[in-house]
Amino acid sequence: MVDILAELVKKVYAGKVAMFFEKVKALNLTDVELAAVPSLFLPGWGERYSSSCFKVAIAGKETWDWGTDIGDSLKCDLEAHENGRYDIMASCRRFRDEGPAKWYNTFWQYPATALGKLFGCTRDEVLQKDGPLLRSIAWFNGHAIETKDSKGVKDDISEEKMRLIQDAADESGLSDFETFTSVFRPNVIMYFYRNQSLVPDRNFPSDIEHTQDWGPHNLVKELRIGGRTLMLQLPHTTYLAQKHISQAYVADLICDVLKARNIRVALCDKDAALDFYRMNAVEWMAWVEFVRNESQKYPDMDNKTLARHLIAVVACELAKCNATMNAQTLVLILNEVDRFRHDNWQYSPECRGPCSSVRGAWNEYVNNGKNEEAEWIARAFTKLNGCFAYE
Repeated sequence: MVDILAELVKKVYAGKVAMFFEKVKALNLTDVELAAVPSLFLPGWGERYSSSCFKVAIAGKETWDWGTDIGDSLKCDLEAHENGRYDIMASCRRFRDEGPAKWYNTFWQYPATALGKLFGCTRDEVLQKDGPLLRSIAWFNGHAIETKDSKGVKDDISEEKMRLIQDAADESGLSDFETFTSVFRPNVIMYFYRNQSLVPDRNFPSDIEHTQDWGPHNLVKELRIGGRTLMLQLPHTTYLAQKHISQAYVADLICDVLKARNIRVALCDKDAALDFYRMNAVEWMAWVEFVRNESQKYPDMDNKTLARHLIAVVACELAKCNATMNAQTLVLILNEVDRFRHDNWQYSPECRGPCSSVRGAWNEYVNNGKNEEAEWIARAFTKLNGCFAYE
């Protein structure tokens, strides 16, 4: 299946990355100077981010001593670019291959605690490798290149030249939130970096609006980008830890903001057992709109493949809440997809095997080595008697 978000990222960022490297080349830096600068950071995201109901991005100032499978310095990046080997997906690959589950540092523990509170699970469950929540997160930094005062930058390059490299990244649109939000369209950004003044950061978009502050000493700064994305800007997690501001306290504040703004993070309650005959109209339409919107992203996909993709997408949303749905309810939701209705390609809850549709999707994901998705499908959908539908 084509990763439509990856294709969009390549399309938008390719020209910006090329512009950046041309600007760096024009600075005539030595190999020693280029080797002193860690690699270019580009956004990373989990495989399930683009199909997630609630799109959340975690952002920071920079990542210390960043490197990818291309190399560990700007020198490696520039050489790869000149040889046609630079890959925009390199940062994303490292995020997926290693990621917060391995790094498990303070920077990730704060937002993971907040997400855990939102979804009714623990911080460690959020940070579980290949878990549904971790695979639904995007990651961005306000500096695509580390700053001179970062521990990752070696002493072999001057502050002035580092500033010029920073300017090149800024001018190329690699460090600004406008580029990131236009591509990833997150519902919420948790941005863990700000100085203690209220002067907007240099790379904030022009349509950002400061709406309200939350907590003592304005700990959480609420902003809106284009009236669409809610950004919660907090001090860096290092500052929070040094001031003994607990992860649980920050999580409570974040949850308070989202609740006040009526932002729904999940399509169902924790541990829910969903049944069409017990769902209210609002719950039902939320699921219908969710699968309809997802189906519209794949106009060239055949109906069977699309149906199995949608089954996995619904299973992922259920897995986030440790919830289940009976197979009859699942196929009734799938039958609301416009294309299926137009093509008269619909399931019958009594005849055309709701359980066989689940079993077919489960088998396909198992056969393709997508074990996490297969596990979600296996646990998400039940028969009317409560047994698993895939069996």
